[in-house]
Formats: sequence, structure tokens, C-alpha cells
Amino acid sequence: RFKSLQQNGAPILSKINIPITMLLNTGFLDQTHLSESILCEYISRFMKKEEIKNNFKHANFKKPLWSLLKKTSSKNQLDKLQKSVSKSWIKNNLYLSWDDLEKFNNQLVTFGNHTSHHLWLANLNKTEQEKEIKHSHLKLKKLSQYIKLLAIPFRSDDSYNNETISLVKKSVS
Repeated sequence: RFKSLQQNGAPILSKINIPITMLLNTGFLDQTHLSESILCEYISRFMKKEEIKNNFKHANFKKPLWSLLKKTSSKNQLDKLQKSVSKSWIKNNLYLSWDDLEKFNNQLVTFGNHTSHHLWLANLNKTEQEKEIKHSHLKLKKLSQYIKLLAIPFRSDDSYNNETISLVKKSVS
């Protein structure tokens, strides 16, 4: 997912012949979005506290912005965060691109689905969840190293729900 894996980790693993599976978010590969947690980090670092308070109803500055927003994760929230971050705050692209994926050793690297935008799936309705899972799957299956594997974002029991389980079972069958 992150360029640092391509630059630092993959060459070492390849040299010692250790296979890896990279879990990918297609929205980040498309270079259209940053993750909510990274956006919150930039906002907390560069935006005035009063602006944060007004824009995100965040008055408790003892906790990081992301810790309060993750449970309300949604595509609308992601878009709002994305619009709030100035492009000048971001020095370079943190994520791999589709072109970067082609540079990995085909025999040692496989790719799995980690949804389109790494959202808290339990906050999304069934249609939104299906879009996050299925659209990512349809894009990733074009890669020769893609394996049918889904890792649910945040790996927390409350980050998915029965709708998610139903969608995953349906997509596997």
C-alpha cells in the first residue's frame, strides 16, 4: 500500500526469497484519495484548532481527531476531509500507484483486496459496502497476481456487521 514497502521492504524480502501478500485499497492506487487517518493527521498538524472545531465538531483536543472520527467513517466524511487538506501540505505521494505494482517480483508478491477507500464498513449501508468491496475487487482482478482475499479495514469486531459478512459470502461463492 505504501511506497515505503516498494522502496524498503520488497527488495529485502525478494533477496531472501520471502513471499508477501499486499492488501490494496484501489482508491489510493488511483491516487484520488488519502486515508482518513492520514488526512486527520495533516489537518491536526496544519489547520487551526478553531477551524477543526468548526468543521469537524471536534472540541476535545486531548484525543487525536482520527480517534473521534473513525467510528463515523464514510465516503462523505472522507471527501470532506480530502477537501479540507491543502495539496501544499502533502510533500509527496505516500501510496503505490497501479504502475508501481508492475515493478514487484511476480513470483513472490500477490495482491489482495482491502476495499476501495479503507472505510469503517459498519457505518455504511449495504449498497455502500458492496461498492467498497466489489469495485475494488473488479479493479484488482485485472492484476495477474491478484488472489481472491479480502481484509476488512481496521480489523476490529465493530468495523463490520452482518451486511458485510453476507456480502463477502456472496462474493466468494
